Amino acid sequence: MSYSRYLMCFLTLLVAACTASPSPQYYTLSSAPGMVHAGGGKLTVKVRRPVIPVTLDRPEMVSQSGDFKVTQDDNRLWSEPLDTMIERVLAEDIRLRLPRSMIVTESSEVPVKDAHVLDIDIQQFGTDASGNAVLQAQAVIRRPDGKERSLPLTLHGGHVTSAESMARNLSDLVGSFADSVAGAL
Repeated sequence: MSYSRYLMCFLTLLVAACTASPSPQYYTLSSAPGMVHAGGGKLTVKVRRPVIPVTLDRPEMVSQSGDFKVTQDDNRLWSEPLDTMIERVLAEDIRLRLPRSMIVTESSEVPVKDAHVLDIDIQQFGTDASGNAVLQAQAVIRRPDGKERSLPLTLHGGHVTSAESMARNLSDLVGSFADSVAGAL
């Protein structure tokens, strides 16, 4: 093989090595323990899929690294769409806090009558400018009798140092959110 062919092979391998990206890593939220409300009656609660900002509606984990800067990492991905993951984990967390109640999600499409309906609008879910986990949301609990209760929340968690700590801290904040919802029901 000639020198120019060796050089071309070397350059081709070099370009391929430079453009190869590491394998993506997937993360999920998980249920967090909380206070059990065993004294309450049996309720039926339907957790609706939360509305999330467009900046968060993507598979990549999103962090705010300044007042005006948002970053995402193409190799740190959520394992499922963020809105359905929050819906699922929040329902699990509420179920842990209200064990005598029936908790269903909008995604499950289980028909329920006379249910308390939980609507959620998430404004912030990730890290703040200081690198701490934050969950900011507006929630409304609609009772079967037509009455509503607003539940505005801003919850702060620990400092995020990795994708895993971000998932852990945000899981804890969803659990704290479930504590507030269970207390309000």
